[in-house]
Parts: sequence; structure tokens; C-alpha cells
Amino acid sequence: MRILFFAEFANIDSTAPGFAVRCLAISRHLSDLGQTVTLVSPGVVTQSPTTDRFRYLSLGQSRQIPARRTGPASLLISDVRIVRSFAKLMRTYRGESVIVAAHDPLMAFLVLLAARIGFPVAVFDVHDSWLVLEKQHSGTWKNRVRKLFERLAMQFATKITTVTPTLGRMIADSYGIDDAKIRIIYNGSEKASESDAVEKDIDILHLGSPRPYYDTEAFVDALSIASGRGLSLSVVFLGCDNESYVSKVKQKVSLLKLSSQVTFVPPAPLAEVPTWLARARTGLQTLSRDPAYRCAIAVKVFEYLAHGLPILHLGPMDGETAQLITAGQCGAAASDADGLAEILQRILPSSAELSRMSSKARIVAREFSWDFSAREMARVLGESPES
Repeated sequence: MRILFFAEFANIDSTAPGFAVRCLAISRHLSDLGQTVTLVSPGVVTQSPTTDRFRYLSLGQSRQIPARRTGPASLLISDVRIVRSFAKLMRTYRGESVIVAAHDPLMAFLVLLAARIGFPVAVFDVHDSWLVLEKQHSGTWKNRVRKLFERLAMQFATKITTVTPTLGRMIADSYGIDDAKIRIIYNGSEKASESDAVEKDIDILHLGSPRPYYDTEAFVDALSIASGRGLSLSVVFLGCDNESYVSKVKQKVSLLKLSSQVTFVPPAPLAEVPTWLARARTGLQTLSRDPAYRCAIAVKVFEYLAHGLPILHLGPMDGETAQLITAGQCGAAASDADGLAEILQRILPSSAELSRMSSKARIVAREFSWDFSAREMARVLGESPES
């Protein structure tokens, strides 16, 4: 099978690293399964060497528009240019299937529209639907238009793949999509290699920068409560940017006199991340308690599991992340700062409890790998459009 994979983001150094990691990993593992894959992105693709069955192409277009030109017309022109470049590529590269992954609903719609002209199978891989992303963007009418284009894109696709059952149900219910058209392909991780013994000098590691939708401030509150009860921990946020919310969190950490416990580290090369994971005793994942985020399991969660890190979770208790942790007994979850503070006090001082959860994490990790995700994607691509 020949596959053309269009990814809005395919550079792990972009502002959407989890998105890029999924696209790159599934592409590469599809090629490992014997498929011939061409990954196409508007920008520059990095960290993915070309092989006999895998190559990447840059369309030479970028959606990075100067601030003075960020109006709807400029964005439309940018998307049209990207789709035009993709359409030209389609005329010279004939494949059997196309996968489209994009946050930008207009781009997704236009690319899928073009893809259906030349490809019998066109899969829309929905990482984060605008049913969730709208929580992070202001403008009621803008979000309604975005969701309109996203729904149209889903209607054009022969199949829709998404990352959790909850998000799949949200898409089906909100957009009137037939359940039979939707397939669940979880995120995963690469198999963690056995590394030399590394000192566990980080109690809690959070991969990625603080974000409002993570409600990172609530975690800082939990840390402050635990600290007030005599617990002193080493916490690292790896991959911090310069967004205003990060500054807000840093100020709160300072105000609560937690600066000696919390370290904010800028983005590190991908090859260095396993070393940070090896140094950590637990992995942190937090989410806003807004019901929309019940559908989310971040890529970092699967990376924690692969490296045997018990997961500390703060967020909706009826959400996918909390249910995964509870069912697998590979960590602990709480819905508020007080609950997480109690968990920190109970689990972090106990080597036996951490060891038990670590073993469970490695067991759960066997169910979620990029190889398995690619096999599921290959199965979807092999289905008839009507099945």
C-alpha cells in the first residue's frame, strides 16, 4: 500500500509537539510494516530520516503569518496556497490512501476535498477536535465557523480516526457522524530501552510547559498544601516556553515560597528526554476540570508508562486519563488540590508503593505502543469506505 500522509505539524520543535510526535511515529511504523509512506507538511519536517519506505516532503509553505496580517483573509490565502501545493503533489504522486491530520479546520476541509478527487480512501486523523480546542480560543462565532469546517471535513473523509472513545462519542454526537465511520487509535510510545542506573533526583516530572488547560496552578496549590505539612519535593517542568501563563505560574511558585522545590527547564532535544524520565520517580499529568477535557490522554502519559513512572493525575475523575490510571493501578488521581496533596503525602515517601505502581505502569504500557497504533491505522486504511 502507498500512503500519502498530510500533517499540519510534523516538527517536534513546533508549538504542537504531541501532534507532531503522533504523525511522525505512525508514519514511520507504517513503513516498518511494509507500507510506502510519504509524509507531507506545510513547514519543515525534522527528526525523521528518510528510508526506502519512508520519506518526507515539505510543501515550502508556512502558516506563520506576521501579526499585522493575521486576519481571516490572510489565513484563507495561506491555507489555499498550502492546499494548492498539496494538489500539485497529488498529480505527481499517486497513492492508494491519504491520511490528513490538522488542527486548522479549514485546512483539513480543503485538503480532504482535494484528496477525495485522487484517492479512494481518505482518513481524517483527529487528534484534538475543536469541540475541545474551542475552550482555548475566544470568539463564539469564530469557533462556530471552525466547527462547521471540521464537521464538513469529517463528512468528506471516508473514515475518522481519533485518540479516545470519549472523544469519538463527542464527535459522533455533536457532528451527527455515524459511529461506524469512527475508529479509535490511541496514542502510544516507543519502547523504553534499558538504561544504566540513574539517580532518581526528581520526585515529579512534567513533560511540557504549564498550560491554562492543564490548570497547572491547581497543582502548585497541591504542592503548597503538601509543603505546609512538611513534605519537600523536587519538581521539574521540562520544555517550558515564554507564554504569559508560564510567567503566572512562576510568580505563584515564588509567592508560595516553593522556588526551591520547582524548576522550570526550557525545551530539551528529543534524545535527552529519556534521561530526564530515568531521573524521575513519578510523572505528572494535570487537566482542567472542564467536562470537555474528560476525553484527553496526553502523549506524555504513554511516555511515563513506557519508562515505568507512576502517574500523578489532577483532573476529571470520570475522564479517560483517570480511568486509565485507576484501571491499571499505575498511579493515583485526584479531582482537586487537597486530594492531590494527600496523594503526594501518601505515595512519594513510600518506596514500596512507588515500586508497585512502577511495575503496573510497565504492564499497562504493553497495551499502548506506536507500533500497535500503526497496525490499527493500517487496518483502517485497508477497510472499504462503506464498512
